[in-house]
Amino acid sequence: MLSPVAQISKTYGSFGEVLVRVNSSEFESYLEDCVSGDFKEPVFIYYEGLPVPFFIRSAKHRSGNAYVVVFTTIGDEKRAQEFVGQNLYVESQVLRGDSPADDNGLEIDDFSVLHGFTILNQNDIEVGKIVGVMEFPANICLEVKRTFSDSEPVLIPLHEDLIIRLSESERILKLHIADGLF
Repeated sequence: MLSPVAQISKTYGSFGEVLVRVNSSEFESYLEDCVSGDFKEPVFIYYEGLPVPFFIRSAKHRSGNAYVVVFTTIGDEKRAQEFVGQNLYVESQVLRGDSPADDNGLEIDDFSVLHGFTILNQNDIEVGKIVGVMEFPANICLEVKRTFSDSEPVLIPLHEDLIIRLSESERILKLHIADGLF
């Protein structure tokens, strides 16, 4: 589950820096604990109704609840201006400092174990099997061989908000899949 933690209030420089107003003491502690650029978890910005992950390259305390933040994929002022006014979200476990797990204790961030799992959609219809996991810098995607199709595998983004059920014992991953993807 994503929690709102900050808002981008304005650009701050010509190399994509933004001024962020933090509204979560836990996220502020996270930013301060990662002073050496050790940001392992992404923040999310909603784009066209979907959460898009962004990784923080650096964060420097400015004053009060304001931080100057540099993202890895925003490199100029024009691009940074597109995000002014947007809220930043983090996965709730980042604030708590733990990892999400299903009822069987399988950690979701252990992606290699998902190979061979059957994918079900929100209507309990089998749509395919996971034949690979691709870890891109800002996104994890499942490579899914579609059931009843000889076509190439399809990439499906993997995000905690899309997971309905994960069962290691049954080797099933039930996802909310957008209409038209399959």
